[in-house]
Formats: sequence, C-alpha cells, structure tokens
Amino acid sequence: MTDTLDLATLFAHHEKAVLAFSGGKDSLVCLHLCRDYRDKLTVAWVNTGAMFPHMREFVYKATEGFDFVELKSDQAGWIEQYGFPAEIVPVANSVWRDAGTPDPPKTTIQPWTSCCAKLRFKPILDYLEESSSTLFIHGQRLSDGGGFSATSGPDVKVQIYKPIWQWSERDVMAYIDKHKIELPEQYAHGVGDSLECWDCTARAGDSTTGIEARLDYMEGEYPDLFERLKVRMAKVYLATEAAFKGVKADTGYAWREATKKTKTKRAATGLEREIRAYEAMEIDLYRRHQGEWVVIRGGKLAGTFDTLDAAATEAVRRFGRGPYLIRRVKPADLFLPGEGRMLQGGAEICS
Repeated sequence: MTDTLDLATLFAHHEKAVLAFSGGKDSLVCLHLCRDYRDKLTVAWVNTGAMFPHMREFVYKATEGFDFVELKSDQAGWIEQYGFPAEIVPVANSVWRDAGTPDPPKTTIQPWTSCCAKLRFKPILDYLEESSSTLFIHGQRLSDGGGFSATSGPDVKVQIYKPIWQWSERDVMAYIDKHKIELPEQYAHGVGDSLECWDCTARAGDSTTGIEARLDYMEGEYPDLFERLKVRMAKVYLATEAAFKGVKADTGYAWREATKKTKTKRAATGLEREIRAYEAMEIDLYRRHQGEWVVIRGGKLAGTFDTLDAAATEAVRRFGRGPYLIRRVKPADLFLPGEGRMLQGGAEICS
C-alpha cells in the first residue's frame, strides 16, 4: 500500500491540488488519504447529467468539509449527436459511416471509450487547464489498465499522482473496512461501480460485477429507469446483431466462392488428389525428409530430391506434363499462404 508520507511529501511541494472524485470505492479511499491536506485540495466531480439520484446525494455528503467543485457535461446532447455507447460499433450505425449512405441508420452507435472520454474525463482536464493547480490526484489502479504512469503524464502542466496505483482490490476493501468508509448503496447489491450514467448501454457494470448485477439492482431500486434502459439496450443489440448477420453472410459467401474457385482450379489441373495425399503424409515426410523436395504422383510418394531442379527434371522425365505435385518439406508452422504457384506441366511447387 502507499505510504501516506508520499502524500505529505507531495503536498509539501504543491500549494494547490485537484482530486478527481466519482463516489466509487477507489476515489473514496483517495479522499480519505487526502483528508489531512484539505486546505490545499479541491475535490472535482463530474455530473454527466445522467447520474442516479442517490449518487448525487452521496457525493455531496461524502465531500462535505472539502473544497468541492461540481463540473457538468451534457450526456443527453452528446448521445443525440453521436449515438448510444457500445463495445461494438457497426460502421453503418456510426456517425463516420459512408457519406453516400442514402438513409441515416435508425440507431446511431459510438464507441463507449469516446463517450466516457468526452463526458467524464474532458471536463476534469479542462478544469485542470483553467485552474492554477500543480498536482492532480486520482484513484486509478494498475489492475485497471491504461492511463498515465504513476507519477507523471505526457504534455501536462501538472504532476499526476495515483496514491493507490499498486493496490489490489483486496487492499482497497481492507482499507475501507478498517476506516469504516461508507460506500454507495449499490455496493451492497454487488455493483462495484460509481454509476456515472444510469442509461449507459455499454459498460453497464464494472469488470468485477458485470451487467447482470447492475440490471438486477436497477430493476429493484429504479424500475422506471430500468424499463427505459432496456429499450435503449434493445436498440443497440438489434443494430449490432443485424450488422453481424450481414458481415457473417458476406464473409460466408466470399469464403464459399473462394473455396469453390480453389477446388475448381485444383480439379482442372488434376492436383486435388496429390495435395490430399501430401497433406496425409506430411508429418511422416517432415520426420524423414525435412528440407528435401518430394514428388507426389497418383496419391503416392514418387521420389525425394535435394534440389528443385532435380525433382522437376525427374518428374518431367517420368510423368511428362503431369499431373504431379512437387513440394519442399518443411514444418507446418513455416507454410505461408499463397506461396504455391502453378506450373504449366500440372505441378504445384512450394518453396
């Protein structure tokens, strides 16, 4: 765990600091760690405009006694312009779709990362830019993945510090239990998330709880919001499913056609039988003739040779124009797509 002396050292070198606060367990721990430095600290919270009512009240209560600033973003306006957030974004349903598309999609979808960056993170960064603060503190942990390093970031005018960067989930909960820190009510229902947006159609619940816990919680505590969220999620799901079916159909058709043409080409040269025979004896050939050139004729091994010229000369002498297969034996993991080429004599050579 982070030694509180680290914070003491930092605050000794900074007159003004900003703590990003969400009301979730990690930011609550950071708030508690910084409690002795509140004379230099501003707690910044972003209200997305789609907060759960109880979370607004919880944040206000948790930050009492601190210099507190409420930043705001327009979630409804952003979604109206760019669509519902989701993990999978069909091109046809995005605002970046082909400009020549005749009709706009019934459901517009955007990456959830873009949505969070605009509504949750940008207001904090804008505030830091405008303020005279030189220290920025937030509760990201290493296990969250991504983000800046523990103490600095690129192209920023403030020092970034994450006091619980190395903490595990168990460390966080142990600290909360030890100091009897109050958590938002959803944690008692298995939802380990600060719930910035009730109508999020993407990351509906964090990685430790999943979407089921959040939906169960909403159905019990916020039934009206739950019904409205179901409608939105259905729109995203149906749009994604339709796009997936279309891609699957197109890809399946392309694959069938490519396979059909390959089989036709092989059949036309009489090589289908020789190729199947080689594939059947490939492991044994690798064990006995690695690096050598082999000639397959009539579904059988007709000879092995040290060079391509020797193999080709013997194949032409014995079988004329073919069909026959000439291939170099090497490990299967070294075979490269498209390295075979057709010869006029009906042989396929792979080097």
